[in-house]
Amino acid sequence: MKKILILLLMISAIGLPGAANGKIGFVDMKRIANGYYDLRDAKRELNEKLREWEAKRDSIKAEIDSLERKFDKQLPMLTADEILRKEQEISQKRREYNNYIKKIWGKNGELEKYTQKLVQPYAQRVKEVIGQIAKEMGYEAILDKSSDVVLYISSKDDITQAVLQELNKGAAVAAGGRKKILVIFPMKEMNSEAHAAGLGGKIQKLLYNGFKGSYKFDVKDLKLVFDAIQSQGITSYENMTFNIASNLAKQLGADYFVFGNVRLRGDQIELTVDMYRSSDDKKILEETATFRNEDIEITSNCARIAHAMIMKFKE
Repeated sequence: MKKILILLLMISAIGLPGAANGKIGFVDMKRIANGYYDLRDAKRELNEKLREWEAKRDSIKAEIDSLERKFDKQLPMLTADEILRKEQEISQKRREYNNYIKKIWGKNGELEKYTQKLVQPYAQRVKEVIGQIAKEMGYEAILDKSSDVVLYISSKDDITQAVLQELNKGAAVAAGGRKKILVIFPMKEMNSEAHAAGLGGKIQKLLYNGFKGSYKFDVKDLKLVFDAIQSQGITSYENMTFNIASNLAKQLGADYFVFGNVRLRGDQIELTVDMYRSSDDKKILEETATFRNEDIEITSNCARIAHAMIMKFKE
C-alpha cells in the first residue's frame, strides 16, 4: 500500500491555480488519484519495478544466508586466518545488502526517484485539466478538499467529477466499447549476436507483459502468435519482416500490432519498437532505447516502452 500512497501524495503535491481573491473551487486529489484510469498503468509499472528490486535484494540475502551456513559448518576445521577471511567475506556481503536497501528504499533513493519520474506526466496532465476547468467555470482559485485545512465546501464548488470526466475521456470510450485488439510480434534480430542471445522473443514476452492488463488493449495470447509465425515457416527471428507481421496481424484480427528490431553490440542492446495500425499499416508510435544486456535493464526498458506507448495511444 505504501507505493500507492507515494503516488497519491506526489499527485496531491502538484501546484494548483490559485488567487488571493475571487471565486474558489475545490477538488478531491485523493479521489482523482484513485479515479484517474491511466494511473493504473503507472501503478502496474511501479509494481513491476519493485519486483525487480525485491528479487535482487532477496538474491543478496540468500547469498549471505548461504555463506553463513557454510561458515558454521566449516568452522571447526578452519584456521584463524581462514576464519578471519570468511568473516570479512560475510561482512562485505552484509554491507552490500545494507547499501542496496539504502540505495533503493532510502531517502532520495531509486524508488522515490522512479516514482517521481513515473508520475510527473500524469501530475502535469491533472494540473492542466484543473486549470482548464477552473477557467471555464470562472474559478480564480482551486483548493484540495482532501486537505485538513479545508473546513467547509459547497457541493456546487466541487469540480472533482468534472476533472475526472475530462481525464478519463479516452478510458470512457474504451469502457463503453471494445478494447483495441493488439498483437505483439517478436523483434527482428538484426545480427547474429542478438539471435544467439534470443533477444527477439525475450523482448516480445516482456512487451506482452507490459501491455497486458491495460484497459486500452486486448492483447493476443503469445501462443496464438507463435503458432501463426510457425505456420509461415519462420524458424528464426532473424527472418521476421514487416510484411510477415502485417499479414499475420490481419489474419489474427488485430486492430494494431507491435513490431520492431533489436541489435546487440558488445554488451549494449539497441532496440526500436513501433506500433502500426493494421488497416493501413501506418506507423502511429515509435520508441527507441539503448541499454546494457542485463536482465534487469531489459525488463525495465521493455516495461517503460510499453507504458509510454499505452500512455501516448489516443486512437
